[in-house]
Amino acid sequence: MKLINTLTGGYKRVMDTLLGLQTEMITGINAPFASLGFDLVLSGCAVTDNHNGTCNIAPGLMYVAGNTLRFDGVANVAAD
Repeated sequence: MKLINTLTGGYKRVMDTLLGLQTEMITGINAPFASLGFDLVLSGCAVTDNHNGTCNIAPGLMYVAGNTLRFDGVANVAAD
């Protein structure tokens, strides 16, 4: 997920509120997966073989190392 680190303008304490809400939201999203103890694909991330030694990976959501992350996808990755 994209983390908000800077804001320009506005009330100086707005940043604290947004960071607090963001932290609570991320904690709530990660909570159901925290007890699993392993990484997993939540949705998407389909792998397609190009039959030329490369593959494409579709966009999706993953749970990796305690965080839910968005994966934007990639094309023509070397595959064994």
